[in-house]
Formats: sequence, C-alpha cells, structure tokens
Amino acid sequence: MRSESEVTVLFDMQCTVCRVLAQVVADESPRNWTFLPWQTYSVPKEAPESWNEIIPRELRLVVAANYLEGEAAWQYLIEHNPRLQKYGLLAAKVGLSAPQSARWLKAVGHGLRRLCVSCVYFRR
Repeated sequence: MRSESEVTVLFDMQCTVCRVLAQVVADESPRNWTFLPWQTYSVPKEAPESWNEIIPRELRLVVAANYLEGEAAWQYLIEHNPRLQKYGLLAAKVGLSAPQSARWLKAVGHGLRRLCVSCVYFRR
C-alpha cells in the first residue's frame, strides 16, 4: 500500500551507513518521498519538543503533519516503502510482527552506526 501523503525521511549525512541506506531506500521510493539530511532540515515550530535536540539518535519521518521517530518511523517505512515491504514479508514469514520487525531494524541500525568509522555521534 502506498501513501499519498508527503513523506520526508531524515537521515544523518555525516554517517556513511546512513547515507548508503538512505540511497538504497530512496531508489524505490514513491515520488512523494523526500530524503533529507537532518543537518539541513528546519524543524517546524509544531514539531514535538524532542525534535529540537541538536543530534537526533533515531530515524525520523515527517508524514503529512505527523512526526514519527524510532520504532514508529521504522514501522512506517516497512509498511509503506516498496523496498522495505519486501523485508516486512520476509519478517512475517519467520514470525516477526510489524512492531517486532521495526524494533529489530532499529536495533540493527544502531549497531551499524556504532561500527561506522565516520559516525562520531554513536562512538563511545
């Protein structure tokens, strides 16, 4: 199912992993989807207060007037992006529900960012 709403996917332009993943997902995304680095995104005043933090640690999406982050953002991607719908079907075959598969992708994303040598935000 494709959504007709405008979708903005925010990613970390300074992280090699994030840039590559954004490009891979963008390649099969509907035309109404925009992929922007969070570093250049101007947070609207109606966004949740948490969106004003200097360095977001979660995937963020803006869908129409809704602000999604973390598991909710991953779940939206899995359900509405053609490339990730394939992942959702595979996850369902191995018994993962949509929330579980979103949680898993979120955890994998965090793990990859910790390994990324260009991602200074997650190394500790």
